[in-house]
Amino acid sequence: MSRQQLTFADELILLAHRESDGKQLIPNNVLNISLTAAELAELAALGRVELRGADLAVVD
Repeated sequence: MSRQQLTFADELILLAHRESDGKQLIPNNVLNISLTAAELAELAALGRVELRGADLAVVD
């Protein structure tokens, strides 16, 4: 059986909600910004984007 690895955003969603009842533990605005950052981190980890000076550039 193969296990699919969770993305940073998937992990964040799991951490942002209580396991017992699914209640969201952080405000929506914080979660939205965090999810955006998680997606950018995922793209950077995959080598799809990189910082060029103060700019974010698409590599692939």
